[in-house]
Amino acid sequence: MIDFELILALIVLLIFLGMLICIGARWHIAATQLDEVLDGMNKDSMTGNLRHKFNGSRGKVLMLTQVATICAFQNFYLRKGATTLEELQSIPKSFKRKVKILFWTEITLFSLMILSVGVLKFGWID
Repeated sequence: MIDFELILALIVLLIFLGMLICIGARWHIAATQLDEVLDGMNKDSMTGNLRHKFNGSRGKVLMLTQVATICAFQNFYLRKGATTLEELQSIPKSFKRKVKILFWTEITLFSLMILSVGVLKFGWID
């Protein structure tokens, strides 16, 4: 009979593969769509100031993470004054949807991985 720990280890492996797929999707979006989104943003905003600081493919992924965080927590960044309503409206809705889904999927997978590893390591479930 298959042991519970083996099943949980397989679940952790599947979560890890899902995270790798999310990283690949993030890299693809950063390489193909990020430049046109950043062109519509103000140069004085939070992302505009950081645009020249990050170079290369790794920098584009970091910029996509910044834009994803702004899209996911719009009200916080509007109240803080880090972005404007015009900048948020300049981001295409399809891009916002993709980035938000990717952002929350990564958060969920990461949380599940921590929970699964905790169950495996500390034996929370007998």
